[in-house]
Amino acid sequence: MHSFDDVDWFVPHQANGRIIHAAAQKLGQPLDKFQISIKESANVSSATVPMALYDLQSSGKLQKGDIIAVMGFGGGLCCRRSNNRMVNDNYNFPTIEDRREIW
Repeated sequence: MHSFDDVDWFVPHQANGRIIHAAAQKLGQPLDKFQISIKESANVSSATVPMALYDLQSSGKLQKGDIIAVMGFGGGLCCRRSNNRMVNDNYNFPTIEDRREIW
């Protein structure tokens, strides 16, 4: 089990910046460990977490072996966090064109 201090990157649901800042403060973690993409993508519901993860990977900051905590929440008190380890430094996320073919 990992502690919050072991996590290299937090990738939260991008509901709004205020919630992300409050989460960082509550967890006692620096804001620079949080991927914040709300200005680029806005709140696009359940797509915010994978989009923010894509932004983090595209930025070149994500490294092999990094521990990533992806965090989502919904209406009411529903929430979930999952720790993941980046095991391959050349993983390619699907492009927009790839996603169109799937749909």
